[in-house]
Amino acid sequence: MNQLKIWLATIVLLVAAAVVSAIAPAEDAEVAPFVVSGEIGEQVAGRDLVATVTDARTATTVTGDENSSGETTWAADGNWLVVDLDAASVTGLRIVYITGAVNLGNAVFEFDGREYRATERTPSMLNVRLNPGVPRHGSLAFELPELTGAGMLKLSLSSDTRADSVLEIPIDLDEISPVSEVQVIESEWIR
Repeated sequence: MNQLKIWLATIVLLVAAAVVSAIAPAEDAEVAPFVVSGEIGEQVAGRDLVATVTDARTATTVTGDENSSGETTWAADGNWLVVDLDAASVTGLRIVYITGAVNLGNAVFEFDGREYRATERTPSMLNVRLNPGVPRHGSLAFELPELTGAGMLKLSLSSDTRADSVLEIPIDLDEISPVSEVQVIESEWIR
């Protein structure tokens, strides 16, 4: 009889250990980012950033603004995803003065486990100073390999997203009609 009690106690302890192991948070749970999801055309707000993706386009050529003589300032061929957005900081001015400028420092398009960072080769919303309550409008351009299907646009103030908010907006590349050329909108204040 004692042998049976020992076996039953062992089984109960093993089941309890399995349950505790299954419900315990992951080791990095305390520093995992806080994901805020939204859709194209919808305002998405995190702890320190608010953004609205207004349009997504694909093209084989991207260009920059025209200079005073009407010439394009920048152009590149490739397989491009261009995302237009409005963005602002939601961090108070006191925090801005303490921590320095608040910039859209991280913009990636994640597809099938791989991340593609927004290009820095053209003026865009990447690393543009953001102010609380005063949105800026502009574009982000991603040079991608030939892809089909849906991916995820991820926006944050820093690439170090530990214990911070990350805005996620799904973009289905199959739903976008490709064009031959898209102009990247240089960031501007919304009036």
